[in-house]
Amino acid sequence: MNEIPAVIDRRYSAESSIILMMQHHQNDGYESIVTVRVIQVRRLTVHDMWGSVIRYATENPQLEFYAGYSKLVLTLPPMLEGQIYFAPSTATLSVPVPPNTGQLVLIATMWELTHNIRDPMFAVFDKNSNFGSGIRALNTPKIWFELNPIFRKPILMRANGYEITVQITTPSLTTATF
Repeated sequence: MNEIPAVIDRRYSAESSIILMMQHHQNDGYESIVTVRVIQVRRLTVHDMWGSVIRYATENPQLEFYAGYSKLVLTLPPMLEGQIYFAPSTATLSVPVPPNTGQLVLIATMWELTHNIRDPMFAVFDKNSNFGSGIRALNTPKIWFELNPIFRKPILMRANGYEITVQITTPSLTTATF
């Protein structure tokens, strides 16, 4: 007669463990994931005041992309101005949904590999914007100096160099009831 309560206690303990594990996973965000997919990278047209292409006619770019602490590196083929690179479907990062007080930080750095030039940018999304859910265009800058033709002093110039299109998918923020 003592064996039956022991079996029931073990079964109850196993069920309790499963319920506690489910609650733990829901609370820790294991099932709450933000997915950021790089869809495409477009090299924008950037010319100086004399009409020359900024940097190089053909560039050998590499995208270094962060979503939270996750990192993705895409080495792109040589690109001309106006050219678009369509990223593979595997160009995706998944990160836990930031806590209510947290933010999703995206960092994109375009490297010109031949000449080791980098152009970084960042974007921050919070809960009020649903962590940026949807299609977003992120522009990395190109920064260079031009000589002022009148005063012969350098002028710092800045323009968008590459446009990175990403799709951010967030989970529904509603709570399921069992």
